[in-house]
Amino acid sequence: MLMSFAEDLVKAILTEFVTWLILLWVPALAAAVPTCGASLSAAAPVTEVKAAQTTAKTTRKVNKLRELLQKVLDWLRSCSRSSPRRRWASRSRRSRRRTRAQTSSRRPWATRA
Repeated sequence: MLMSFAEDLVKAILTEFVTWLILLWVPALAAAVPTCGASLSAAAPVTEVKAAQTTAKTTRKVNKLRELLQKVLDWLRSCSRSSPRRRWASRSRRSRRRTRAQTSSRRPWATRA
């Protein structure tokens, strides 16, 4: 849910930027012939500034999301450290088999080779 929100946010920012580019460049291209390219020369630096602003805005939003996800990850790790079942989960498969075999030695039909 959180990642889909982040994806939608980035898509919205990029959609806004592309819409702005279209609104800027279509009239500039249409006016290029009568102005001998002056409209294109005016549109280019404005585009660079807007691209830098959009990049900074997107980076800020993604960094905030990354910080939030890091806090969630830290919280999950702290919850797993306090769990009493952690020791069982950290054992290897082989040691778990040995443990099962050792505990079921009274029932020879329950052991595995």
